[in-house]
Amino acid sequence: MNGILKIDRDFIDHFPSTLKVIATSSNGYDHYDIDYLTKKGIIFCNTPSLAADQVADLALYSTISAFRFTSIVENNFRTSLNAAGNAFLSRKELESDSFDNETGMPVLKPNLASTPPFFSLGDYIGGKRVYSLENRIAGIVGLGAIGKFLAYKLNLVGMKIHYTKTTELTKEEHLNFHFPLTYHQSFEDIAKVSDILIFCLPLTKETKHLLRKETIGLCKDGVKIVNISRGQIINENDLVEALENGKISYAALDVFENEPNIHPKLLKRWDCTITPHIGSSTVENLQLSAHCCQNNICDILLKNGPGITNINKLA
Repeated sequence: MNGILKIDRDFIDHFPSTLKVIATSSNGYDHYDIDYLTKKGIIFCNTPSLAADQVADLALYSTISAFRFTSIVENNFRTSLNAAGNAFLSRKELESDSFDNETGMPVLKPNLASTPPFFSLGDYIGGKRVYSLENRIAGIVGLGAIGKFLAYKLNLVGMKIHYTKTTELTKEEHLNFHFPLTYHQSFEDIAKVSDILIFCLPLTKETKHLLRKETIGLCKDGVKIVNISRGQIINENDLVEALENGKISYAALDVFENEPNIHPKLLKRWDCTITPHIGSSTVENLQLSAHCCQNNICDILLKNGPGITNINKLA
């Protein structure tokens, strides 16, 4: 199978007429035709937000990697013929003044094997400055369960938290955070001020290709991008183009526009941290998700209930 299985009309028409419920262990359900399931009288239940904390952990890792350029450092440390396996040589080799944005590779200092291994502080990599996260603006796009967990985690490492969502948090909700959050009414507004944009929102008609050439143009030069939500929120061709021209300085992606496939240029770039959709891949989450599915099925079939996390509100 080259892509995510689409549960569309043709697929659904093969279901037996006795089917009452579909319970999925995932939060996302954009590949299901919910309207047609409703028409067929099938209750659909998802598993919302049980892994929010774990996904936020990966988003925190991705954010740190974007500022510390860990993918660049690790790739060079492992593969450079000149410096592989030698920590000091690897850091010194990366201490050059230029970065090839088109290839996503640093321009390395040559012939270090024949020169003294003078120590490098590692505060810049191929001309890219390595900055702390402290006091940098994190723009969280979508402040649902994952976004809220992430806001707490990023605040602990000293970042300034900005967010955008359909409606602003109430005063009472703001007080629950015990640290300041800055609200933006639109993605366009938050894109203009953020040092890093972190996508934590569902895929809808409105959010598809939210990050594209036009909105990338609104961002700060050198902005960093993290996506742990849905791949199609980002136009990957436009992302690659922005990496190649230096508008975006780093991307950390756990999801991809054409999953399970990844844009071939992203795969080869060192200025990208890429993980194969593992945000919720923990033993604890799988156990909780299985229990959620079981509880939904029991509620509907044994208690004649509507389902605990009923999406289409059929019953």
